[in-house]
Amino acid sequence: MTGDATLDGLAAVDAAPANLARRVEVVEPRGGRLVAVLEDGPLVVLGDSSRADAKWIAAAAVLAQGDAAGAGYVDVSLPERPAVGG
Repeated sequence: MTGDATLDGLAAVDAAPANLARRVEVVEPRGGRLVAVLEDGPLVVLGDSSRADAKWIAAAAVLAQGDAAGAGYVDVSLPERPAVGG
């Protein structure tokens, strides 16, 4: 990542709760969206860096419920409507 994408990635990780931040291996742009790669977990699709706090809260809730077990991704680009798939 370079420039703005690097800053967006850093801001996104900074907003993550400590228990998830420790599991983030990398945040990178994919297809125009920020994606966090978690150690031993699904990808977390953040979209952009706006509302990062709300997005991580949504991701934590989905992961805690076990809804993401075996999933390839958790999409929290709209934190009010998280989606699990792949």
